Amino acid sequence: MLGKAFDTPLATAYPNFRLVFVEKVSTCENLIEVFYSLLKDQLNIKKMTFVSGDNCASAEF
Repeated sequence: MLGKAFDTPLATAYPNFRLVFVEKVSTCENLIEVFYSLLKDQLNIKKMTFVSGDNCASAEF
């Protein structure tokens, strides 16, 4: 099962190859931006938090 391909200013997905290229370094802060831009029209997002090892970021919208 493949996901949908997308091409945004922040990221481009190639599901046939299971790759996503992001324009910035993949830090928690930048991944919040990418996921928010993809999901903001479908979900009522108030807050997002990402945790990865020692790095953690949170943003309220």
